[in-house]
Amino acid sequence: MEERFIEFKGGPRRPRQKRTRVTLNNRGVFFLNTVAVAALKKAEAVKLFYDPHKQVIGLQPTIALEPNSFPFRVKDRNLNRIINAVSFCKHFDIKVLRTVEFNNVQTGEDGIMRLRLTDTTVIGLEPDGRKGARQI
Repeated sequence: MEERFIEFKGGPRRPRQKRTRVTLNNRGVFFLNTVAVAALKKAEAVKLFYDPHKQVIGLQPTIALEPNSFPFRVKDRNLNRIINAVSFCKHFDIKVLRTVEFNNVQTGEDGIMRLRLTDTTVIGLEPDGRKGARQI
């Protein structure tokens, strides 16, 4: 029988402080590291968009007073930020069972950061609280 290999799309990891890191957990919370925040021009909030056909989430930097904006919250003493987007995820029926990290995060010339739901790596715990190690 022939093998049916699946390519690992996570790739080797650069040091955390040098790569754009965005995650989404099962509670609808996005985490953005300092590099991702800088790519969004250190905005105080974002507008969220979704393309259901391509399964791409868009984050557009904006001010917190703008209608429909999701303000950043400080995660820790660094410039890491979180976005509580449970209403966005529920509206578009975006569900992740475990925390996922978006691979190949890109910010276009229009300033919108693009997160592809089809290009993620699962990094969270399994629903029963165990790490995601495969049992053999």
